[in-house]
Amino acid sequence: LSNEDREATIRVAHTDVRWREAATYFALREDFFARCELPAAFAFSRYLEGALKEFIVDQVEIYASAWGAVVCVVCANWARSRYFNVWNGRETDVFVCGGWLLVVLALLLKTRQDAAWAHLRSDLGCATDDALVEACRRAHKRRSKEKAIKEAEASLELTIERREHRRELERERS
Repeated sequence: LSNEDREATIRVAHTDVRWREAATYFALREDFFARCELPAAFAFSRYLEGALKEFIVDQVEIYASAWGAVVCVVCANWARSRYFNVWNGRETDVFVCGGWLLVVLALLLKTRQDAAWAHLRSDLGCATDDALVEACRRAHKRRSKEKAIKEAEASLELTIERREHRRELERERS
């Protein structure tokens, strides 16, 4: 697939989604199903939504020790500016350095995220994003076929049960 194909969008549940995002989702889903041996009816999207909410809450949650550290830093900064003018008007330098530190940390996070996706691709045996997209399409087709077969079997079982029930009713009437 070319970059244009991967960046093309598809319509999924009233939402436009890029192929790359869909492939990533299906790769996660297939890997999860393969590792946990779950039935096809398992609501992975609901599970993922709950897991992500829990992860975000854990990331955003501010512990009492963190609040204590913030109070200490604010008090120390107030005392420093009130009694010790160490910076002599160069306080903006501190904030600029802090901003650059945040940029470096964001780049580090992005690098770790890319490494995690590369690890996922290697676990699924996909060397490139194109291979990942194709593997996801094949897996989706396989799951769709499995689901159709299971639905047909369930329908057949229901039909057999109904016929047996009718026969039993006819025998009782006779």
